[in-house]
Amino acid sequence: MRFVRGLRGRVLVILLATTALPALVVGVIAKDNARATVREGTSAQLTAVADLKRQQLAEWFNRRVADVELLAVNFLNEEHFTVILDPDMPAERRDAFAGFLTDNLHSVQRANTGYAEIAFVDTSGRVVLSTDPRRAGVSHIGEMGFPAVTAALAAGSGTVTADAMQQPKDGGLRCGSSTPCAR
Repeated sequence: MRFVRGLRGRVLVILLATTALPALVVGVIAKDNARATVREGTSAQLTAVADLKRQQLAEWFNRRVADVELLAVNFLNEEHFTVILDPDMPAERRDAFAGFLTDNLHSVQRANTGYAEIAFVDTSGRVVLSTDPRRAGVSHIGEMGFPAVTAALAAGSGTVTADAMQQPKDGGLRCGSSTPCAR
């Protein structure tokens, strides 16, 4: 303490303070700049990942819509439905055609992960064929969790897609897409 009381000590303390203060200010500024740089870099990385995921999701979704549209406009499916829905056709023949189409639906479902169910629905909303056998013959499909079907029936043409909804049972996302057949 005695050293600081003298003139030399005071001058030395002042000189030390004047040299340390700019170094301290530069250090604080550098720390803030480094923090901002890290924040900007992290934000840029997260934005890039989000853009990539958005693109992947859009591509996946477009492939699913293309699958639905292909099933709806497939000439063979239409011909089979002509037989299946014809009340004058023998039951064995209708059942054989229904079995063939159901096998095709199962093939599409196996080839493309993510399909919980694929179904053909008549204009009244009754399930004619489905990969879930419990659904065959069920009416009012819109009330059973397929709003895209109800919307497609109301629209009459074009592909209709329902919003993705999180399922309470398993937490997975479900989204429906539906296209009316040409006939």
